[in-house]
Amino acid sequence: MRVNALRWRIVLTLGAALSFGAGCASTRSATPTFDPDVITTDQIARSKATNAYELIAMISPKMFTAHGAATTRGDQPPTEGRQALPVVVYVDNTRVGPIDQLKAIGKIDVKEIRYLSPRVATDRWGEGHPGGVIYVTTVQGSGPDTTDVR
Repeated sequence: MRVNALRWRIVLTLGAALSFGAGCASTRSATPTFDPDVITTDQIARSKATNAYELIAMISPKMFTAHGAATTRGDQPPTEGRQALPVVVYVDNTRVGPIDQLKAIGKIDVKEIRYLSPRVATDRWGEGHPGGVIYVTTVQGSGPDTTDVR
């Protein structure tokens, strides 16, 4: 009789442990989600790019445009029939100018790159961001936290 009670305890304990483990496993996401408006430290480390411009071109080229507007890349003409809306570059909360400035920022100096919409950019820095902002945070950066900004 004692052996049967011990067996039941073992069976119940194993069953509970397996149920708990299966429940925990099902709540986790198998793959992280990709945000086309953010280039993370991990993506930067894995990239073969040499500067911030190449990082964007390889990982998330959509950042070069005002999301749906004509291209603003300096090496390509605007989409026919539409005027390109310029995307402005900020590095650690300092406006540095057009996207060509990204070529001067080495990959090793970049911590994160984020696209901010024209509305968010205007709220943060005022008028003059019709195509939005490419915001670069450097490794030694002093810029504001943009993780909760959209």
